[in-house]
Amino acid sequence: MKILLSTLMIFCLAPFFISVAFSTSSTQKGLNLQQKLKIFCKEIKGNETLCQEYLFTLKKRLEIKGDLLTEIEDFCKKSNVKPLCRIKGGSSIALYCTKYNKSSPKCQKWKAWKHKELELKGKLIENLQTFCKSNPKSRICQN
Repeated sequence: MKILLSTLMIFCLAPFFISVAFSTSSTQKGLNLQQKLKIFCKEIKGNETLCQEYLFTLKKRLEIKGDLLTEIEDFCKKSNVKPLCRIKGGSSIALYCTKYNKSSPKCQKWKAWKHKELELKGKLIENLQTFCKSNPKSRICQN
């Protein structure tokens, strides 16, 4: 009986300790650039037009990505193209849109929104650097 209770306790507490371990290790690693830009735009400069445009662009690209992944899935059902259709974890939108279906309206939209995202990201990085010069102790300015 004691063994059964001990086993149950281990299985119940293991997920808790694993989640604590992952949460502390992820905070020690620091934020990546994408995370920093999202925090910068949502928490610090949320009312600025540049941030609003950037967040809107990310949202639009995510919507188009969903549509494109469905289109790629349909494409792969019809023609099993090895490099595209055997990619684990989802097919490559960039590969599909540059090699297999350049003329797709969804691909054209995806490319346009990606270009806009990169433009805005460049401007935001400059703004973030300026912000960090004035606020070096901010969590988004650490490593």
